[in-house]
Amino acid sequence: MVIAITIILCFITTTIVILLRTLYESETSTNNNNNKIKLDNNSSVMIRSVSGCGTHIYVDMPGKRNNISIDCGIEIKSNNGQSKLGNYIFLTNTHADHIAALFCSIINSRRFGATYTIYVPSSPDKSIAKKFIAMCEAFGKVGNEIFDVDEKEGQWRFAFLKYNIILKEAVGDMVVSLNNIVVRAVQSSHDVEACAYIVYTMAGGITKIANTKSPNITVGDFVFSPLATFGGETMVDLWKNNPHACQSKNVFVACLRYTGEPEEAHKHKHTHISDLTSVDWTKCENLYLYNTSQREKIRDMDVALKMHLPIAFNIYQNT
Repeated sequence: MVIAITIILCFITTTIVILLRTLYESETSTNNNNNKIKLDNNSSVMIRSVSGCGTHIYVDMPGKRNNISIDCGIEIKSNNGQSKLGNYIFLTNTHADHIAALFCSIINSRRFGATYTIYVPSSPDKSIAKKFIAMCEAFGKVGNEIFDVDEKEGQWRFAFLKYNIILKEAVGDMVVSLNNIVVRAVQSSHDVEACAYIVYTMAGGITKIANTKSPNITVGDFVFSPLATFGGETMVDLWKNNPHACQSKNVFVACLRYTGEPEEAHKHKHTHISDLTSVDWTKCENLYLYNTSQREKIRDMDVALKMHLPIAFNIYQNT
């Protein structure tokens, strides 16, 4: 009799634990894995984002050494323990949760002799470049050597341990050509210098831009169309005042708040979830919301957005 009761109690306890775990996971994640998100047939991204701790988006693009990282506040590791880090790193701002894991990711990438090009939002007094060099020196004195400084061109080159680093300023409407893709910087609104980035891929079959309202751009003899926009932490002004930013096939919006008044989010230069309803998203096919506050419930945000947004969306929290 005692054995039977014990077995029943164990079964009930196990069932309750499973139910609670299921409820917890459904509450804290919607498509919330470190799995790849396909942007198109050749490109994908991985999101690692823990609100208040760090954000890193790794973009796997076609072509040798064509991968890019958007921010690097937290590491993304592969199965063998190596850090995933793009050869080109585009920082949306220089807050700690966007840059804290940068140098440890470079070391843990284990690609000795590799060159990493880091784009940071520009500052008139060059303080951002000086901050990065100071971080590099503080992280490991051995092997650090600044060997090429060209402040006039907004470029600094230095060695960091066994790696080469090129630091460049990102300014509004700057266009960077990386083989068969193009990255365009767009100034955004935050409490420090900040940029959003639009990633373009070659537009097959298009030989010219039809009209000035087209989101496509021409670089040399080729036309590129917007594949993805990475907004970083910004006010909604970015999406309302720059229509090309929200005309990408895939748009990534960071740091949303659902509870509380919009003014509270705006005070910290963040986007409140209600702001999204004032943006024209009709040209965007997929909307990804990440780095949402841990105080927010995904289920509530999901219900609220479904009532107002005309497109599909996915919410990523604590991935």
